[in-house]
Amino acid sequence: MPQNDGYPKPPNLSKTLSDKASNLLNKVNDAQSIFNPVTQLLDTYLGSEEVRALPPSSRKLLTSLCLEFKATIEQHFDTFVTGHPPPRGATTPPVTPLSPPSPPTTIYTSTPTMPIGPKPSYIQKASTPTIALTNKTPSDNRLFIRINQIHPAQSAGSFAILTALKKVLGPNAFLLREVQKVKTGFALCISSIANLLALEKQKAIISSAIGDCKIEA
Repeated sequence: MPQNDGYPKPPNLSKTLSDKASNLLNKVNDAQSIFNPVTQLLDTYLGSEEVRALPPSSRKLLTSLCLEFKATIEQHFDTFVTGHPPPRGATTPPVTPLSPPSPPTTIYTSTPTMPIGPKPSYIQKASTPTIALTNKTPSDNRLFIRINQIHPAQSAGSFAILTALKKVLGPNAFLLREVQKVKTGFALCISSIANLLALEKQKAIISSAIGDCKIEA
């Protein structure tokens, strides 16, 4: 029987989503090329020998100032990517004023005199319980985005990927704490196991935003 062409062709939803993600990634790459040199300059300055030689109080105040610069850069970055200015009243967090250091207090203590007795025998040493110190290995709360070496996201920095994913995650953006660059792509850092399990449910959104990738724990 001839095919009935009277029905409208269904929309290609996957292509529409892929095009939207591609356009967003292009904007993120453009914003990265503009604002990333500024953040790199701040990182280089904070890690310089001149800053390390400063007193702790001055170094803390300088770090707070650079964090204010970083917050302003992020606002301009988001505005460039989304095309929407930040909401009114959005300001950088205030810098907590540093309290003046208190003068050192000298405390004189007397050394207690320990009674001198016979050294413990071998049997006494063997009977003394030994406390074993074990290092508790922290859990790895990360999801890994595996991409090939020629993937467009390779040229984008971790900050650009973090900003792009927070945009597509919407109300679930708080689940993502940090993005790290690794050999196989990117590592998504989460603050807790509960948030990790919640972010795993957003794999489809993350995969569509990055494109041609594999996400695994």
